[in-house]
Amino acid sequence: MFIHRPMIMTMMALYRVTTEPICGVDEASFVTLFREKWARLDTALHHCIAFTRFCNSTGKRYQPHKQNIESNKEAAIMIEKFHPITHVIFDMDGLLLDTEPKYEKAISTICENFGSKYTLEAKLGALGRTATDAANAVITKCNLPISCEEFLDLMESQYPSVFQHVDMMPGAEKLVSHFAQAQIPQAIATSSKTTTFRLKSKGKEDFFGKFSHIVIGSDDPEVVQGKPHPDIFHVAAKRFPNPPESMQSVLVFEDSINGVKAGLAAGMQVVWVPDPCLDITSQNATQIIKSLEDFNPQHFHLPKWA
Repeated sequence: MFIHRPMIMTMMALYRVTTEPICGVDEASFVTLFREKWARLDTALHHCIAFTRFCNSTGKRYQPHKQNIESNKEAAIMIEKFHPITHVIFDMDGLLLDTEPKYEKAISTICENFGSKYTLEAKLGALGRTATDAANAVITKCNLPISCEEFLDLMESQYPSVFQHVDMMPGAEKLVSHFAQAQIPQAIATSSKTTTFRLKSKGKEDFFGKFSHIVIGSDDPEVVQGKPHPDIFHVAAKRFPNPPESMQSVLVFEDSINGVKAGLAAGMQVVWVPDPCLDITSQNATQIIKSLEDFNPQHFHLPKWA
C-alpha cells in the first residue's frame, strides 16, 4: 500500500511527544518507519487510536494534543471519516447546471393554470427524481387534475424556451477540469430525459466531453428505479472502463435529498451541495458544502488544486 507523505505528516500534527524516546528512534526516520509499518497493517490505522499504538511501538509515547486537534479539525475529519476516492459521479441539474430555477418556473406555470401553487413540499418531493416520478409527486402534492402524461407534455412544450440558455453552477467547470487533468475517472448520473439533456448541454460539448459516460436515468433501461434508489449510481459505476474496486471508493456529488439517499444506498460517499431551502440536519451525507467552490479534494485523498 502506498502512503502519501502529507497524510503521515497530517497525522503527526494531531499528536505531541509526551516522554523522551524509549529507544533510539530519531525524528528523521519516522516517516520511513511509518511507511514500513503501515504496509503491514489494515485501514484501521487511519484512526487516531491505532496511530497512537503505532507511535508507541516506534519507541515514543504519543497522545492526542487537544490544542493541535482543535486547530486541525479539517485534517482530523479527513482521517476519521473519509475513504480514499478513485472515481467520481456527479448529478447534473442544480449541481453542474443552474437549471432548478427554470424547472421551478415551468412547474409553477402549470400549477397556476390549474389554480394551484407549486409548494416547497412538492419541490422536495420532485428534486432529483426521474421525470415520471417527479411529475407524479407534483400532481399529488399540488392536487392537479391531470395525468402524468399530460403533465409531462405541458413541461415538454416549455423546454425549448426555458432551456434556451443554461448557466454553469459556481465551481463546476473548475472542479470537473481539475479531475480531468488529474485523470480521475468521472461520470454523470442524471434523472433527466435524453431530450432535455440535449437542450441543456447544447454549446457545452467541451465540458461534457470530460466525462467517461453519462447515465440518463429517465430513459436508461438499466435504471429500473430512480433516486432515492441506488440503481442509477450502480449503473454509472459499472460503466467505467476500469470500474471501482469498491463502492466506498466512489464519490458522489449531489444537490437533492433524493440524490443523497441514492448515493448512500449505493454504498458510496456523498458530498452534498444542498439547495438553501433544505434542512441539512436531516441527512447523513459524508460532507456538506455550500458550493462546489468550497470542495477540498485532499479531504478525500485526491490531488490538490494545481
